[in-house]
Amino acid sequence: MAFIFGLDFAYVYVLQHCVKKVRMASIRASVRARCVLWGERVGFFLFVMA
Repeated sequence: MAFIFGLDFAYVYVLQHCVKKVRMASIRASVRARCVLWGERVGFFLFVMA
């Protein structure tokens, strides 16, 4: 019984860890995309102004 409980706990722990990692990766990707988007906008604006 304790062994099964331990397995369950480990499974939940690993699952939470994976979810956290995926969430961090998606947040990082969205931030990077936003930075690229703003960089292109600013670059285009400077190009037009110059």
